[in-house]
Amino acid sequence: MSTIGNQPLGGQSMSGGNQSRDNANEDLRRKAGDVKQSVQELGSVAKAAATEKMGELRDTAADYYERGRERVSDAEQSVEDYIRDQPLKSVLLAAGIGFLFGAFYIRR
Repeated sequence: MSTIGNQPLGGQSMSGGNQSRDNANEDLRRKAGDVKQSVQELGSVAKAAATEKMGELRDTAADYYERGRERVSDAEQSVEDYIRDQPLKSVLLAAGIGFLFGAFYIRR
């Protein structure tokens, strides 16, 4: 900064320029602190929302898992009932499926 005597070219005294710069720096620090606090609050809100969503997803996954287990159990029971009701058909069907798999396996 160029000065003439004790005064800068802009007409302000040196001490006034320093104080104004100090005030600007203080404002900048205060605003940076406000931004930091806002970002921290936003992070806390995002974390809470993510935690809540994870809980919902965990509950949904547990429900799907339980439904799947029930369906597999029902299918298993149906197969067992079919085998008990018609054992000859079941053995012939299993033999036919085994024959087909064997024929495809030999071709390779």
